Amino acid sequence: MISNKHFNKLVAILMVIAVSFSLIIIVLPKSSSTATYIEQPDYVTTIFDDDKVMDINIEMDETAWQEMLDNASAEEYTAANITISGVTYNNVAIRPKGNSSLSQLVMDDTTERYSFKVKFDKYVDGQTLDGLSKLVLNNNMSDATYMKEYLSYKLLDSLGVPTPACSYANITVNGEEWGLYLAVEPVEEEFIERNYGSTDGNLYKPESDSVAVGGNKDKDSINNKPDFNPTQITQDSNNTTTENSNNQMMTPPDMNSGDNSNQQMQMPSDIGGGMIGGGIGGNSNGADLVWNGDDISNYSAIFDNAIFKTTDSDDYTKILDMIEHLDTMEDIESYLNVDEVLRYFAANTFLVNLDSYASNMNHNYYLYEDDGVVSILPWDYNLSFGGFQAGSASSAINFPIDSPVSGTLEDSPLIANLLEVDEYKELYHQYLDEIVNNFINNGTYETLITETDALISDYVKNDATA
Repeated sequence: MISNKHFNKLVAILMVIAVSFSLIIIVLPKSSSTATYIEQPDYVTTIFDDDKVMDINIEMDETAWQEMLDNASAEEYTAANITISGVTYNNVAIRPKGNSSLSQLVMDDTTERYSFKVKFDKYVDGQTLDGLSKLVLNNNMSDATYMKEYLSYKLLDSLGVPTPACSYANITVNGEEWGLYLAVEPVEEEFIERNYGSTDGNLYKPESDSVAVGGNKDKDSINNKPDFNPTQITQDSNNTTTENSNNQMMTPPDMNSGDNSNQQMQMPSDIGGGMIGGGIGGNSNGADLVWNGDDISNYSAIFDNAIFKTTDSDDYTKILDMIEHLDTMEDIESYLNVDEVLRYFAANTFLVNLDSYASNMNHNYYLYEDDGVVSILPWDYNLSFGGFQAGSASSAINFPIDSPVSGTLEDSPLIANLLEVDEYKELYHQYLDEIVNNFINNGTYETLITETDALISDYVKNDATA
C-alpha cells in the first residue's frame, strides 16, 4: 500500500506534469508547424492528387459559354454542370477570374484561355467538392513550362508555409478539349480552417488601386439577373469549341536578351493612370504595409478586400497595430508571426517571385490576422522563377537576398525592417540554406521536375489553347 505521504507526493507530481503540459499547449504558436495536428478535409487527398491529372468537363449551353467569355471582365457567375473525375455536380457557378491577367486577356483577341473560379454551393446549398466549396482553375498564363506555380507551392509547403493545395486538371468544355490548367484551393474559409483550426480571425487580400481591377467578386458581383434560372442548363451533343490556330498566350520577357524595356507584363493603359503598381506613380493605399497614420482610409487596399463577411471596422485596428509596430519594431512578435513571414520571404527570394509584395505591384498575397497576430500567405506564382521584372537571366540569378525587392527597401517594410534585426536576418539566411540543402541539393527538386514532366507532358503537347 502507498502511504498518504507518498500518495500526496505522487498526486503533486502528476499535477505539475499536467499543468506544465497544458501550458505548453497554450503557448504553442498558431503557425504552420502546428497545422499537421489539425484534421485535414477529404479534398486534400481526393482532389489534389500529385500522381494524377484530374479530368474536368464543363457542360454549358454553347451560347451561354461564349457569352460568359465575351463578357469576361464582368466576372459574373454563370450556371453549369461540371463533371470532375467521373462525378457530376449540377448547377455549379463558374466565372472568369483575375486582375491584371484578366485585363490582359480581355484585350488579346487571339485567345480566350481565361482562368476560372468555380463555386459549388452558390445555387445548391451545401454542395461541395469533397468538402471544398470553391475551386480555382489557373490558366498557367505566360508560363510555357506549366510548372512554375506548382513547383513554387511545393517549395513553400516544404518550408512550412501554409500553402494552397493544388494539382493539374485537364479541362474539356462540352466534351471538347480546352486545356491543361492548375487546380488550386482558394485561400478562403476552408483553407484557413485546415491550417489554423478555425476561422475566428480575419483574412485580407490587399490590392493597390492601380492593380485592383476586379475586387472581391464573390461578395457583390453575383449573377442576379431576374430571368436567370440556374436549373435551365442544356447540352448539345454537337457542341464544339472553335480553336484558333493562333491561340498563344503572350510570352514573358526574353530573359536572355538583356533588354529591360519589356520587363513588366503588358497592362491596359487605363489601369492606374497608365502606371503599374503603388511604387511607380500609383497609390498603394496600404498594400505596401508602410505606416501612414491611424486613418483607416489610408489602408483601403487592405480593408476594402476583406474576405470574411464577419470582418468589421473593429477588426481593422489589429492590422493597424501590426503596421505601426512593424514601423517601430517594438514588440513586433506580439503582432506579427515573424518566423512564418521569414519562411515566406526565403521562398519568395529563392523563386525570384516579383509579381508579389516584393515589387511595386504590392499584391498576390494574403494577410491573416488571428488573435492580433498577422501572417502572410502565398498566392499566384505563375511568374515566379524570374518571370516578372527580372529583366535578364543575369539579374534573376544574381537577385540580392538581403534586399529581395524590385523597388526600394523603404517601400517594403514587411521584409526590410525584419532584416535590420540581426537575429531575424540570420534566421532568414537559415531558411534559404534549408531550401538549398533540403529541397535542391538532396535531389528533391530534380525528382519533382522529372515526375511532373512525365505526368503532364502529353497534356502539354495536346493542349488546345496553349
